[in-house]
Amino acid sequence: EKGVAYWEGVAATVDGVLGGFGHVSGSDVRESKEFAGRADVMGQLLQEARGGGVRRLAVLDCGAGVGRVTKECLVDLFHEVDLCEPVDKFVEQSKENLCGVRGEFGGTARNYFCVGLERFTPAEAAYDVIWCQWVLPHINDTDLIAFFHRCARGLRPGGFFMVKENIAQAHFVMDVEDSSITRTDDYFRSIFKRAGLEVFASQRQREFPQELFGVMMYACRFPGGVVPKRGGEGVGSGQQIAQAAALQAAAPATAPPKRKGPRPAMID
Repeated sequence: EKGVAYWEGVAATVDGVLGGFGHVSGSDVRESKEFAGRADVMGQLLQEARGGGVRRLAVLDCGAGVGRVTKECLVDLFHEVDLCEPVDKFVEQSKENLCGVRGEFGGTARNYFCVGLERFTPAEAAYDVIWCQWVLPHINDTDLIAFFHRCARGLRPGGFFMVKENIAQAHFVMDVEDSSITRTDDYFRSIFKRAGLEVFASQRQREFPQELFGVMMYACRFPGGVVPKRGGEGVGSGQQIAQAAALQAAAPATAPPKRKGPRPAMID
């Protein structure tokens, strides 16, 4: 709720949701499409779609913001895009931004869900990919694992999660302003493991300014489509986060982190 309150005070523009760094959008989209197009990610599916195949690809854009990722990226990779976003004014702006937009092979926005990911449950077998970009830092570990398990029902056979997030270096970083946690690469991989997901492809974003956090892309799936009955516990629940933050603040930094003030936002 604190995170949503923060974003309600942010301008419903690309530059607003990217924290004043709207100019990074081009390189972000370019490398996302490159990653998705890899042979071990979506290469074969995209080849068939561009060749006029009968299968219609669908994706859920999580933390969709004003529809930037959908407009600039997802409509070129999928036939149908659903958007999930908890901030009302962002949803309304995304509808305006995406009106009449069609992608490379006819991709278009379909449904808009104004709800947070902690409370969202997809329709069964609705999506080939559930795309999570700059949104998961607003979800604690326990809720994040529950999100993966709950959304597994929404994946079609062979479907997977695409995660693209800021990555801290030596340890996780808390942002009290927007109530987010920037995790390390190892931290994310441990969450995937506790959730029962396997990372079958990953790639680091190459073309971002040095003063921003690094960014990683992960393609994750449940082996054999089997979802574990129980997820693990993590740093993510209230008191543990507060205790960890206090310890982090008291501990001397072993290396200066990249500037975390202005940075690509967690909802875009």
